[in-house]
Amino acid sequence: MRAEVEKLMANHRDSEKFLSPPALDDAAAQVAQNQELSLLGQKISHYRILSSLGAGGMGEVYLAEDTNLRRKIALKVLPVGVAQDKDRLRRFKQEAFAASALNHPNILTIFEFGAEAETHFLASELVEGETLRVRMRRSAISISETLDITIQIASALKAAHAANIIHRDIKPENVMIRNDGIVKVLDFGLAKLVAPPPSDPDGEVPTRALTRAGTILGTVHYMSPEQARGMAVDARADLFSLGVVLYEMLTGRRPFTGETISHTIVAILEKEPPPLTGTGRHFPVEIEQIIKQALGKKVEERYQSAPALLADLRKLKHRLEFEAELEITSIKPPASEKQTREVGNPAVPSKFQSERRQEKNDAGTTNPLELAFHPERAANDAAQTPAPAHARRKLIWLVCVLLAAGVITVLGWQVLRPRSVNPPAQSAAALPERNLSYFLSVQKYRDGKPYQTEFQSSGREIFEPGWRFKLNVTSPQEGFLYGLNEEPSPAGSQFTLLFPLPSHNQGSAHLVANEPLQTNWYLLDDKPGTEQFRLIWAAQPVPELEAVRELVNPTDRGRISDPAQIQAVRALLQRHAQSQVSSVRDPQKKQTNVRGQGATLVVLVEIEHH
Repeated sequence: MRAEVEKLMANHRDSEKFLSPPALDDAAAQVAQNQELSLLGQKISHYRILSSLGAGGMGEVYLAEDTNLRRKIALKVLPVGVAQDKDRLRRFKQEAFAASALNHPNILTIFEFGAEAETHFLASELVEGETLRVRMRRSAISISETLDITIQIASALKAAHAANIIHRDIKPENVMIRNDGIVKVLDFGLAKLVAPPPSDPDGEVPTRALTRAGTILGTVHYMSPEQARGMAVDARADLFSLGVVLYEMLTGRRPFTGETISHTIVAILEKEPPPLTGTGRHFPVEIEQIIKQALGKKVEERYQSAPALLADLRKLKHRLEFEAELEITSIKPPASEKQTREVGNPAVPSKFQSERRQEKNDAGTTNPLELAFHPERAANDAAQTPAPAHARRKLIWLVCVLLAAGVITVLGWQVLRPRSVNPPAQSAAALPERNLSYFLSVQKYRDGKPYQTEFQSSGREIFEPGWRFKLNVTSPQEGFLYGLNEEPSPAGSQFTLLFPLPSHNQGSAHLVANEPLQTNWYLLDDKPGTEQFRLIWAAQPVPELEAVRELVNPTDRGRISDPAQIQAVRALLQRHAQSQVSSVRDPQKKQTNVRGQGATLVVLVEIEHH
């Protein structure tokens, strides 16, 4: 492989077309510098040169004014000396023809291509922003922003490929990001026209090369393997280059590098890029799969079209956006903050405290009644505490008398008590007790921007439209938690299941004791009223809500639309509407503590806003 690369380099070592660098050579740069000084303030056609914006792939780029339409434009001028190079002049025209044939919001708009005397120029829209290269140098790019930029580039390639145009030089320097986030793909100077695809979708797409065979065009780090070999390329070469850009945005480094150009080409042809896991950041599994397929060494292993790549990118973006809105993330407290279940700990259910208090009386001695039911304890106490024999006999006689009196009392009550026609209902004290605590983390917003410091609330404040809040829940018990939102509508209440999520504990509603949960931000709309969130906290899975768990997905977004399921959820809430639930606001901790009897606890969290 190395011999092949070295032979290819030797054939083109003296050719100015080898790797076709986008920057002008030294002589051309000197000519451009002299021309820049002479063009400032001058007019080319009806464009007045105002200032220099920098060097583009095929010439100098100026800020200019269109005197006819009175607007600012970008004017690319091919230096006179360089215009004598027929190949560069051809490529300059090719950029104009290729870009002007496309009409897409993510592709730079070409206004005019022309020449005045010996000066050739290209007028295009003025993009106020920064290149992707500058953006990457400024700070790390989040996964969400990376996907947004990549989707816009892929959309531009989709339009170009549909017009049978291949860019062949996708790289950060050829991508502009406007101040409003819109992406523009620039510099079609290396663009190549291809014949329309044959009717057979599985057939090979023929190409019509604009350069002689064996010439390498592009920027080496972003070349596809077939470009690096100097072979004919099709649209899949652009998708490989976009995969390189995507990898670099996520990791901050290029996937294929080497000490020299030849080493870099060998890496492109033979080596796999370092895994994303080595960067120290967490990435979704889908994005690793997208990069792996985009960077396939063989064209048949790669994405076969820009729409196919776009579909996977958008699917991942929608999933992440959905989870950002609804996901409840587990936050485990430090070990030092975990409570220990001890006697007297308020987090321990009361039944455990009562059982432990029954074991010993206040004096620390064994309860006399226990001796009657546990003779072995009497024997142990007798062995540990010496006492005269007559004292022991008196004690046993006293216990027997008390026991007999108790039996007689119980029998008499059973005979004389009034008889009820219906069997007594189970008392509330016999029902299991469940409890939880919750509070809100609130961020005030005004004109779409946060103001003041995020604060903790028990939910008793009057909220204003645009405020955002997170719901925090914790319980000393193990159980199953569901989050349900109810929205009034003319057709009746509409229910949306917010939790559990597929990404949380494999979609299970099961929660561990003392494990706090915090939702992501919820945004209050502009409609005044009372938002109703219900937390269903149960000892066992709730069948009515388990049946609708699959609706929590990017498509349905938890909305319950089936009439039978809506009726089942409504019946569930009605059954527990009269359950004994007490809510106590803790002003010190700024949280609400809820306690109730029964295996299922339904907590209504109401938030008023106007």
